[in-house]
Amino acid sequence: MDSQEKVANMSQQPDYSECVKAQKAEFNSYDQTVDVVSCWHSYFDSVFVRNGVGAYFDRFPETPVTKLRPDFTMLFGEDYGIVGEVARSVSENARVLDSKAMQLKSYDSGIEFRANNKGDFVKPRIQDTLLILNSMHSDRGAQMLLDLHKRTKNLAPDNNLVLMEYNFAQVDAQSIYFFKKIVFDRKHSFRDQSLPGEFSLERMLGKERQPLKCSPEKFCGNKATHLFCNDSPCPIYLATRLWDRILITQATEDAQRKWKRKSTAATAIPTTTNAVCDLINNKIVPGCKITSETVKNALKYLEIAGRATSINDAWVISYGNLKRRKAKTIGNSRQENAFFEMKEIGDILAEMYCKGLRGDRIQLDEEPEEGELSRQSFLGDY
Repeated sequence: MDSQEKVANMSQQPDYSECVKAQKAEFNSYDQTVDVVSCWHSYFDSVFVRNGVGAYFDRFPETPVTKLRPDFTMLFGEDYGIVGEVARSVSENARVLDSKAMQLKSYDSGIEFRANNKGDFVKPRIQDTLLILNSMHSDRGAQMLLDLHKRTKNLAPDNNLVLMEYNFAQVDAQSIYFFKKIVFDRKHSFRDQSLPGEFSLERMLGKERQPLKCSPEKFCGNKATHLFCNDSPCPIYLATRLWDRILITQATEDAQRKWKRKSTAATAIPTTTNAVCDLINNKIVPGCKITSETVKNALKYLEIAGRATSINDAWVISYGNLKRRKAKTIGNSRQENAFFEMKEIGDILAEMYCKGLRGDRIQLDEEPEEGELSRQSFLGDY
């Protein structure tokens, strides 16, 4: 289902609470994928690149000839590379399961990895495919996939498939992602013998059974830079990112000053679909490939939420900080606060959107009293 269909389908939901629940679920699904990719991106750069063992992490890969688009690739050198895929679940639906198996199979012949920001590509001698599953579905999902490979030989990958699971949890009042290798047999191992022993993923995650741990403070900087994953963002997610990072760059200097002072007073930002698309792909997140149709659906989302108006392809955004409902200190660090505050913007926009679908008049925030400004929490601090 494409983004436009998702927007259209939401108009069929009459129940407000169910609408909000569905929107938050869609946001969280995409957001978790961004988190997972950001974790591995941050880990690769801080451990492998910093120590001269890793060459390049491609956040938005697309192979030059076949146009395959895995979720990410990690190039260690001419001898070794990893193709990464993230799946929150592997569905029991036969069509969805077959589709995932075919996607993994498509990497069999080996793909070209981006080697740098200059446009160079390398086809490493050994390539592993890494599938990362949500721990709620990982054991069953992995087993279903392997059973399918046994039943349907033409879907079984010739290339090596490594299976991992991730879990997001609170440990000692700290939010953290855990990544653990799913071990079925020795066939599904990282073939990273070309790496120095102390940097071997198979040694750490396989032989020693250590988890990879990733807290928001370790990956939020990376997430704030790259914003998206290689999948097209759903309307609520892109609308949230437009609100917390992108639209403010098109505001006047006076409007930006008000925003930094945490003002909730709305200011009009005129723009177009193509202008926003160009801003994202070429300036804010270079290398990202978000289409104009995806941007248009996100702007339509803001229109239904009462924060935008349109004439043809021209838009006027009623922009300002959104009032928060939670305390300023949410997490244990600035990065963790930003991690949760962006999610709260998504929650607020989801509620406004569902009210708009229901035909309610959406009350925009009034300018708070001066004393109240210092008590609110805003991404304008970020």
